[in-house]
Amino acid sequence: TGASALIVVYILMIATRSVYGLIGPGVRVASQAYIVDRTDRKDRTVAIAGMAAAFGLGNVLGPGLGSAFSVFGLLAPFWLIIGLVTIVMVATLLLLPEKSAPGQRRSQVRLSFRDPRLGAFVIYGLLVSFAVATPMQTSAFLFIDVLKFSTDEAAQYVGVGLSGAAMAALFSQLVLVQRFRLSPRTMMISGACLIGAAQLGLAFGHSFAPVVFALMLNGLGAGLALPGFSAGASLAVSADEQGAVAGLTGALNAAGISIVPIIHLTLYAISPVWPFLLNSVLMIAMVLLTLNHRGLLQSGDITDDNPQEPPVAS
Repeated sequence: TGASALIVVYILMIATRSVYGLIGPGVRVASQAYIVDRTDRKDRTVAIAGMAAAFGLGNVLGPGLGSAFSVFGLLAPFWLIIGLVTIVMVATLLLLPEKSAPGQRRSQVRLSFRDPRLGAFVIYGLLVSFAVATPMQTSAFLFIDVLKFSTDEAAQYVGVGLSGAAMAALFSQLVLVQRFRLSPRTMMISGACLIGAAQLGLAFGHSFAPVVFALMLNGLGAGLALPGFSAGASLAVSADEQGAVAGLTGALNAAGISIVPIIHLTLYAISPVWPFLLNSVLMIAMVLLTLNHRGLLQSGDITDDNPQEPPVAS
């Protein structure tokens, strides 16, 4: 029957998303590990920001391409994805060969969230990811409850705001970081400031233009803060630990996104203002942390082409 077929399709969709959730995040982790293994410390921040911009560009172009190809049939976007993934796989095999093997690893190194070199980065990454993800998960409600759009109108206008946020993130990564070669610490401070200001705009903006501007400001800050945090954590550990730190930073981003429904949607039910006010306070705390924590102070400008790598934690 139609109902049973719908149930089967729904289960298959969940299974597909679960497989992607299990395997897909490893692509970003492996990409970061590949980059840091083949760049010196001076160029690492720019390289990681470029990688983040590539993923962001995919997030911007993906929905547009999917919509465009849907005119050829509901399954056409999926066939497009299959073709693109096949091309990427072949290009990776042919264009990214291990012509020069990465540095020899002395042992399989594991990093803990409690590693003293990474403690401040763990706090920063978790809370910034938490703040950045909040508008992604609450903006539709905000457009309906505060801006008084209908459900259909909100779906359209939220897309405008989130697209603006994605474009702002790309601008920060492709223009600001690449042009001015910002240090991780500078990116973390300026990113947290911008995100905090954006959250205030979302808390007190009561019309379309200020809210969209706040979403773009949030994207601009995220484009600085998240790659800056990833690069700073990479610089805090030794060469043998780069794969492990890439996995850890990726896990923090996912954890920040995962806890938004638990905390902020509960606060939103009390008042739409509270989640964004809490985020603003958290971003002020992250700025103060970055300005004063000794480990983060060392994530300043890297000028030495071949500095001594930090020792592996015992």
